Amino acid sequence: NLPRGLRKKDLRERLFEFCNKNDIVFMALFGSFVRGEQNKRSDIDIAIE
Repeated sequence: NLPRGLRKKDLRERLFEFCNKNDIVFMALFGSFVRGEQNKRSDIDIAIE
């Protein structure tokens, strides 16, 4: 389950920090969270290259 009240801005900041710490050059988000259709049972879909 997603943390309550997780916003796109917060997620973006956390993922940016994660990418910097792990030398990740490309990451893409997709699915319900990006479309704004997430609910309390949603996950976050991430593709990393």
